[in-house]
Amino acid sequence: MTTINTIEDLVRLLDEKPEWAEALRSRLQTRDLIELPGKFEIFRSEMHLAFAGLAQTVQDLAQTVQDLAQTVQGLADAQTATNDRLDKAEADRRDLRQTVQGLADAQTATNDRLDKAEEDRRDLRQTVMDLAQTVKGLVDAQAETNRRLDKAEEERRDLRQTVMDLAQTVKGLVDAQAETNRRLDKAEEE
Repeated sequence: MTTINTIEDLVRLLDEKPEWAEALRSRLQTRDLIELPGKFEIFRSEMHLAFAGLAQTVQDLAQTVQDLAQTVQGLADAQTATNDRLDKAEADRRDLRQTVQGLADAQTATNDRLDKAEEDRRDLRQTVMDLAQTVKGLVDAQAETNRRLDKAEEERRDLRQTVMDLAQTVKGLVDAQAETNRRLDKAEEE
């Protein structure tokens, strides 16, 4: 029979007889402490799965943000195109003003000619008919300008609606991210 006088004797004996070490461990440790390594392994596996799902969610969110960035770039390109069209409309308006000024100048010249050619009614009649045709062309040009401006305003309204829809989508994305962060915080606390 072995005598145990010191702690070293006990440790040496437990090293020589592992079954005694196991019997002593089961007496000294609680059931919860004995089961803790297994429970920890289960917890670690569950957390690994949860973080894998979270990583996929973050990846999906990154793709959504990338898609949103492309949409915003498309909107920016469309806005640039709209600005270009508006610039052209403004240039057309300036040209129209010059045409009107030219028409006014032509009218002054016509009046001078009428003063000089009072007895020649046929020439005066032809001049007036020419002027009427020019005014008709001016009216037609004005109608076209109005149509184009109406279209530009409609496109601006459509663009505004699209931007508002985009803002709603971004808000939803922010809310979803906040929920994801909340769930991640909860998972980390657990």
